[in-house]
This record gives sequence, C-alpha cells and structure tokens, in this order.
Amino acid sequence: MLSGDTKHQQKIDEIKLLLKDSLKEDVVPYVNTVISSDIDHQLDEMIQGLVAEEIARQIPQSLRDQIMEHKRHLEEVYVSLQNAEARRANALLRSTHLKDPLHPLLKANGEVSDKFPRDLTALFALDAAAAKALSAEYGLPDIGDSRERNLNRFMQFCGVSYQMARREVQVDLNL
Repeated sequence: MLSGDTKHQQKIDEIKLLLKDSLKEDVVPYVNTVISSDIDHQLDEMIQGLVAEEIARQIPQSLRDQIMEHKRHLEEVYVSLQNAEARRANALLRSTHLKDPLHPLLKANGEVSDKFPRDLTALFALDAAAAKALSAEYGLPDIGDSRERNLNRFMQFCGVSYQMARREVQVDLNL
C-alpha cells in the first residue's frame, strides 16, 4: 500500500511541477502585461490631467479663447479653400459629360451633405423638394418653392455654369 501512496505522491508532485511551470510561462507574463497596460493607461490619464491643470495655470483664459477663435477661423478658411477648388473643377464640367463626378462642396461645419448629387445628371434630376432641402442645408439665401430657381442658385453656388429654364405649363382651356 505504501508504494501506491508513493506513486500517488509522485503524480501529485508532477502535477504541481506542471502547474508551476505553466504559471511561470503563461500566467505570470500575461498578468504582467495586463498590469503594465493598466498602469500605463492610468499614468496617461494622470499626466493628461496634470498637463491640463498646468496649462490652465500658465496660459491665461483670454489667450486660450484667442487660440480657439483662430482654430475656428482656420476651419472656415479651409472650408472656403476646399469649396473654391470644387467650384473651379465644377466650372469645367460640360453637358457632353453628364456622368463626370460633381465635386462636392463642404457645408459650414466642414461636412458634405448626404444629399449632394454625384454628377450633373443627378443634379438636373433633383425635384423641387430635394432642391429646396439641399439649398437650405447649404444655407443659401432666398430659397423659394420654385425648383428652377433653387436649382439655379445651387448650381451657381457649386460653380456649375448652367442655368435651368423655367418650365412652361400649358393649360388647355378648350372645354
């Protein structure tokens, strides 16, 4: 019976050794990585907070406000520059190439409208409601209910060198 206990103890010792090796090779490095990552993350947050506090102490609020105003101004200039370049490219579009892409213009917030037509064919196909909505989204003045007027304003805004002619509506009064 003693030899059975010895074998049992040897098996337990082997399992302990395997667990110890596994712990050293797998678990400890993993835990070290997790802890190190967590410490780095916490240090980053602490440093960002301390830097923000120090900046607030060292740079007066008026100067920070001025920086924000300059950033807003630079964003406006960027939008204007991008739109000027898009208008220049759109002015070169010809009716013989209606499927050539229309260069999108940015709204005041720096984004392109989801409704912006992809080419001249799509632009000319806009209905009255879509033309009005697109004109409003880009903040164009004097938006009315006339499809042609809204499209003409939008095309002028985009740099497209076409004008829509007003549709003549004929009414047959022969009763």
